Amino acid sequence: MSTSMRKNLVVPLVLAVLVVTFAGIAIIKTKTSKSDANQPTEESARTNAPPLPDALQELSDQCDENNILACYQLATQLVIDELVPVDVDRARPLFEKACRADHIPACTDLGYSYENGQNGAEPDYDMADKWYKIACDAGDDHACASMIREGSDEERETLENAFNRLTEACDADNFLACIELGAFYTLGQGVPEDRSFAYNLYTKACEGGAMLGCYYLGSVYAEGSGVTQDIKQAHHYYEMACTGGEISACNNLASLLDQRARKNPADPSSAKDIARARKLYEQSCDAENTAGCHNLAVMLQEGRGAPIDLERAHELFSSACEQGEGAACHSLAILFANDETSTEDDSPRTFKLYQQGCEFDFAPACHNLGMMYATGQTESGEPDFESARTALANACEAKHYPACYFLALLFQNGQGGEVDEQFAAELMKTACDGGESNACDAL
Repeated sequence: MSTSMRKNLVVPLVLAVLVVTFAGIAIIKTKTSKSDANQPTEESARTNAPPLPDALQELSDQCDENNILACYQLATQLVIDELVPVDVDRARPLFEKACRADHIPACTDLGYSYENGQNGAEPDYDMADKWYKIACDAGDDHACASMIREGSDEERETLENAFNRLTEACDADNFLACIELGAFYTLGQGVPEDRSFAYNLYTKACEGGAMLGCYYLGSVYAEGSGVTQDIKQAHHYYEMACTGGEISACNNLASLLDQRARKNPADPSSAKDIARARKLYEQSCDAENTAGCHNLAVMLQEGRGAPIDLERAHELFSSACEQGEGAACHSLAILFANDETSTEDDSPRTFKLYQQGCEFDFAPACHNLGMMYATGQTESGEPDFESARTALANACEAKHYPACYFLALLFQNGQGGEVDEQFAAELMKTACDGGESNACDAL
């Protein structure tokens, strides 16, 4: 399983879900839990399962001969939706077989599959903790951090306990715990918001060799979160993290170079920045970073650093959108909306893509979805102001200020609900403070 995908520069710091595996061997002693009886066995998981492609069938045959690495590789393929559809029920017994044979990354990945309730199943935190503990006891810090984040059923009920466990772990130089703790302070979850202290925690993690900490330091400087904004420092830490294998940092480093070239197109160094940005986006996309794929698609669409390639841009937008990259859904929708060669009504497809982008928390997509509702570009052909309010509110809450302005108009005019002039005025001020000139004119 690959490192979990984090977003690019425009997304605020979030509590990261860490899924990073590495080779590690240790003696494992396990006990049967009460919930084990309900888990699929390797044999039962195969029953009525679709046939595997030749390459995976070869891994399956090797696994049957107790090639533990083959079992792990097959399980990984069964949860990443590349060669075959995701089949977690079939993957879990294989992860367990590899885990019990002392392949520690399999224990961590098995815990992850239970924590996240893949394939539509409900999360099973008790089972997740069981396998995370095995990996943690064998020295996998990522599993330890996952256990700290989740805790037992009782501990999960309050952020205070999670916070205390993270603090103890960070004090003991578990640098991933420091990063998680930093996110608590960044977001003000369970503790007063203190971005300066979060900065100190990310610094400790980075100096301790945790490249994810360096990535977050880059984001702190890029956003001016708890420190004075400093793009040079952001560049430094993204460069460090990218070189250290943190692929999201490669995407963000590319974004800085790309933005610099856009601001200073006449600068002699712009061509060099564009070329390196494109290379880094390619690197990020090849590593399955959906933000990197989206940004690469934008370059292909615009012909930056190479000739325009709309066909590949379309493929990358589509793939990234399907994997949950809201910006890609939004870009694909705009591509369809602006296609003057199309003889079909692309409104239904555009609407659906904006809807997907909004569901994936990309504020501009929520804004455009709200405008489609408000202007009757829906299946019924009639305006739906109530749904427009909801979509625009989501965008406004994410600080997309044009949405705040249009939402204010809906409350001002009583469209989609009651008139609320006081709230409309508050929204107008928010939009104006955010730089929306139409809102300033309306005040």
